[in-house]
Amino acid sequence: MTLGNTKICNHCKIEFPKTTEYFYMNPNGSLRYICKKCNYIKKREYEMKRPELYNKYHREYNKRYYKTERGKEIIKKSVKKYQQSEKGKATVKRRKKEIREAEE
Repeated sequence: MTLGNTKICNHCKIEFPKTTEYFYMNPNGSLRYICKKCNYIKKREYEMKRPELYNKYHREYNKRYYKTERGKEIIKKSVKKYQQSEKGKATVKRRKKEIREAEE
């Protein structure tokens, strides 16, 4: 049920402004029947019930994505950011020490 410039989420029954800030758009241009927060909750529940499908899809997606130029660029940035963090510096230092000990 919609009232003027507001829309009620069919899942949580809370009234929100009729905008894309609170509701996703359908392909035909209308607003979806549940709010974005409820949509997120339903999506997470679905993923938790079917982890084998969810994990398989994301593994395949990540393999394809990180082979692209943009994916490679993101990996480089994240590795550099990690290496500059305190945890990353400690890891690099520990690995160098392990390599020196293995060579002796």
